Amino acid sequence: MTDLFKKLTTLFAALIFTLIVSLGIGSPTVAFADGGGDPDEFRSSNPKSKSKSKKKKVRKTSKRKIASKKARTKKALRPIRTTRRRQLLVTFDTETSDDAIDAIAVKYGFRKTAETTNTLINQRILKFALKRRLTNTVLQRLTSEPIVTSAQANFLYRLAAQRSVQYASKILQMPAVHAISKGDGITISILDSGVFTNHPAIKGVIADKFDAVGKSGIRNTNHGTGIASIIVAHGKMTGIAPKSRVLSARVFASDRRRGPLVAETYNLMRGIDWAATQRSAVINMSFAGPKDNLFQKAIIAASNKGIALVAAVGNQGSRKPVAFPAAYEQVFAVTATGIKNRLYKFANRGAQVSLAAPGVNILVARRTRSYGLMTGTSVAAAYVSASIALILQQKPDLKAKQAANFLISAATDLGPKGHDKNFGHGLLNIYDAIQANQ
Repeated sequence: MTDLFKKLTTLFAALIFTLIVSLGIGSPTVAFADGGGDPDEFRSSNPKSKSKSKKKKVRKTSKRKIASKKARTKKALRPIRTTRRRQLLVTFDTETSDDAIDAIAVKYGFRKTAETTNTLINQRILKFALKRRLTNTVLQRLTSEPIVTSAQANFLYRLAAQRSVQYASKILQMPAVHAISKGDGITISILDSGVFTNHPAIKGVIADKFDAVGKSGIRNTNHGTGIASIIVAHGKMTGIAPKSRVLSARVFASDRRRGPLVAETYNLMRGIDWAATQRSAVINMSFAGPKDNLFQKAIIAASNKGIALVAAVGNQGSRKPVAFPAAYEQVFAVTATGIKNRLYKFANRGAQVSLAAPGVNILVARRTRSYGLMTGTSVAAAYVSASIALILQQKPDLKAKQAANFLISAATDLGPKGHDKNFGHGLLNIYDAIQANQ
């Protein structure tokens, strides 16, 4: 019986094999350890599944590319760090005791990380770590401490082979310009947030001050101090017109702590009137706002007195027209350029643009006795205001408005040939303007 079952099983297997061959069904594919066999052996035989798998892979790659692009963009837009975050340098006289220094650290919640005695300045320099980022409020409180001689951020320096933040001096050929003129005795009024007159870069050079705001607003002199330093700084940095007579009218203030600086028409009117009575040759207005009929009347009156009025075009972007007061006919509207003379991307555009000047990452003085970088059309306006003073020293018989026109005629054309809505008549060229006046 067993032999019969084996014979039947063998016969049945033979019949099945014959059927398979006759129907043309192939034997299973074999995968070889040495890499032989069908290269598609591990792929799905379902076309829909195959398509779906491929589509999914493409989508995944696309997302990776997008993420990579975003990362590159974010890195490109990341500003260059100029200070060591959450660090502070404080100096003391060499006679100051350790206990007194420790008391300061405890009072402010600082942690001492390093100390050195500098014989050049005869000071003890302490490096402290902070729990939070350094603020101007902390710096002001520290500098008011009797035993503290100075306090500032721990700045970062870079090798000279990299681009300098003082590129504007090279572009404008300032050493050659200052060999001819420094704006000696020419009066420039700055309508701004006021000036921190104790900063080493501008100490003793602000001829007079006027406060149109009074106690009605919170004081923040950072912007005005930066603008003043571009015009008249001396010492570690040199202004464009270092011998000019600079006046400061405080017309801007914050309505609340850490709020934006704003100026009322009322205060602007008081400021420009005071500047005119001081016989200013130039009035710098590094601010932007709406059309204002009352302020426009003051602008016209000041222009009729021969005063050169210079203003920033605004930082609202390429789709926005030139802001006021720069848009008034009587005002020289100034836009900003960077290290490669490219237009500042956030500058307003329009037919009223007169000139372009450096205004991106410019080294300026700050209200904390320190220095920092400043960007915007406000900065560019200050360069033009100071340049007018340089020409007036050479040609005192000219009216300030006429001196400003010399800058326009000597400008280096940028962008489309001739006057355009981006660069105006071109980039400020002080050296050629002064040479033409000799």
